[in-house]
Amino acid sequence: MNDTPAIVARNLSVGYGSRKVLRDVNLTVGPREFVAIVGPSGVGKSSLLHALAEFIPCEGSPAAPKHFGFVFQSNPVFPFLTVEGNVGLGVRNGSTEGREQRITRNIAAVGLEQERHRYPGQLSGGQVQRVALARALAADPEPRILYCDEPFGALDVFTRERMQELLLSLWESRSMAVLFVTHSIEEAIFLADRVILLKNNRLAEEFCIEFKRPRRRQLKFSSEFVSLQQTIVEAMESR
Repeated sequence: MNDTPAIVARNLSVGYGSRKVLRDVNLTVGPREFVAIVGPSGVGKSSLLHALAEFIPCEGSPAAPKHFGFVFQSNPVFPFLTVEGNVGLGVRNGSTEGREQRITRNIAAVGLEQERHRYPGQLSGGQVQRVALARALAADPEPRILYCDEPFGALDVFTRERMQELLLSLWESRSMAVLFVTHSIEEAIFLADRVILLKNNRLAEEFCIEFKRPRRRQLKFSSEFVSLQQTIVEAMESR
């Protein structure tokens, strides 16, 4: 088995003009690890993902796969393309037959076979996020890492929980790492192997999540889960 880390970042810093939004972040993510990033607004969570994906310039020594999937927080799909058309944007290379197989496989993976020819305006919010997830997973070749930038933040609680379970199922069935930004500490604990707290534009603290997998939503009501959630909240709020 390949144990080479999927991501290694050393002294990574990001600035916009004279303002530093990230300072000297050191981060390693394993090849099949699920890592969640939490922290106050404006602390640099999204900037970290964007820097690793090379969407924005940065300082330091980031090393991450060139082949990755990315699920964005807002405007995740193109309204003028069908489900099939949006997912097809993630498939850049290969024969026509190979592309069609990859599109079909990933539409099926998120349960949207019946909506294949519909447009985003004809879908629910949860279905739109499924399209975005399918497109990210369809990257050619298949991604070694999946970046998720607060992908479920705009969904209602019930739909959000269903999307969490879908994402875990897909992650467990594919050989990839996930780096997941969220404002929800509950979501971070439920999904991740590790939760990393960014505060004051730095990596402030790290929490190993030892709950067994597969995880079910009932876990969120256990005393151990609630206690860990409170611990992370207190760490975020402390000076």
